[in-house]
Formats: sequence, C-alpha cells, structure tokens
Amino acid sequence: MATSTYLATDAPAGDAFYTPPIPLPDGAPGDPIHARPLDNPAAAVPGGENWLVLHRSEGADGSPVATSGIIALPDRAAHPVPAGGYPLISWAHGTVGVANRCAPSRDRGDTGASPMNAYPLTLLGHFLDQGWAVAMTDYEALGTGTPQRTRTSAAVPRPWGYSTS
Repeated sequence: MATSTYLATDAPAGDAFYTPPIPLPDGAPGDPIHARPLDNPAAAVPGGENWLVLHRSEGADGSPVATSGIIALPDRAAHPVPAGGYPLISWAHGTVGVANRCAPSRDRGDTGASPMNAYPLTLLGHFLDQGWAVAMTDYEALGTGTPQRTRTSAAVPRPWGYSTS
C-alpha cells in the first residue's frame, strides 16, 4: 500500500537528487533514501501527485544500491487515502537506453527514449483515476549517475520488485 507519509521533502535539488549518499543509509531494499515532489512535467503521470524517489535496492550482484524512480499517488480529493494506503501498481518500463537522461524520471522529452517513456503515461493515469498508486523504477544505475553496471535482464527484477516494497 502506498501513501506519501514517509516521503520527506528535504531532498537535494536538481540533478544532485540522483547522486546517492556514500555510504548508503542503513535499511532494507525498498526503503526511501530521499524524496521530493516531481518537478518534471514530461515524466509525470497525469491526474495525480507525483514524487521523485531515491530508494535502497539490491544490485544484480547482491550489493546494496540506490535506485531512482517515481511514485504517483491518486488525487486525494477524489480518492482519500484508505486505511493502510493505496493499492499499488508496479510499472516496469521497457528498454529505453543507457544514458542517465533516458531514465523515465529524468526524461524531459528531448531524448530518443522520450516516446517510449511518454507512451504509458495515459494508461498509468487511468490507474490513478481508479484510486491506485503507481511505482515506476528507473532500474539499477539508470538515472542515478552511479558507476555503469552491466545492464542485463539480471539487473531488472530486483529494483523492479523492490520498488513495491
């Protein structure tokens, strides 16, 4: 279940948001490191409250990593937060490139990945219209500015799964 209760707004501004602290804070995969309201209209799911999130995850090699992404919450006037939080959809984007600016949360509509990142936003907005929250990971090393890791299918399941923790 999802609410914005744990999303603090004291996160770094600009691209500094994506640089994880060293060392990573203690915690479990899925625990937020920091969050702030999303200020990127090209990446926002329509009809909701969009948050940019940096959270703990586990890399393909089992080591702790920071992964960025977006959490979109339904309009609270239309869908007040239910006891226990909103039901949650975890959205895993398709392959969009390897540059940090191709990450869905960083895409400002000016990359070759932009059409792929924009295409599902209307669908995801329909989930918000039904009172569901949506979690969207950027995947390990995509967007965070961390050293390049091998981007194979082995790197996809962990960050995607932990985006719903």
